[in-house]
Amino acid sequence: MWTYEAAAETTAAPEALWRLWVDVEGWPAWNGDIERISIDGPFAPGACISMTPFGDDPIELRIAEVVENELFVDEADFGDVLIRTLHSIEPSGGGKVRVVYRTEITGPAADEVGPRLGPEITADFPDTIAALIQHAESAASPLAGGCMCQAVRFEVSEPLLGALYSTASAASGEPGAPSP
Repeated sequence: MWTYEAAAETTAAPEALWRLWVDVEGWPAWNGDIERISIDGPFAPGACISMTPFGDDPIELRIAEVVENELFVDEADFGDVLIRTLHSIEPSGGGKVRVVYRTEITGPAADEVGPRLGPEITADFPDTIAALIQHAESAASPLAGGCMCQAVRFEVSEPLLGALYSTASAASGEPGAPSP
């Protein structure tokens, strides 16, 4: 058996993380290794996900387990090798949760295949988790929706403010406004 685990903490709500996970077609927004992806039904045990990484053939995953707002498990069965990845959201205290990706490679050929294939599969886990967290945290912010805005404070002098007001009043035709 071959195993690997990556994890990171976040203040994002489990529901925000979960919404990103169940939106399978939206995964490429936060998982940069996915070229195309689809799911053949609801996000539930038995559903099949077809995922095409950039430059590779499609990979078929079956959802094996789902616990809403807590975890899901996907599996890729290659006969002599079963690749099983747990994606979980665990409480970690202080208003934070821990996002965990854990891959296990089992089966008769796991000892031979795992050390070669496992690192290829899991190499992007830290970056993928970081991007997932960033999207979940930004979804909770007032600037959600991808807006990368910044608040800017302007200081306007009174003479300039008066001139702006006069110009606006004249354009609107308000009585007592200076004519242009």
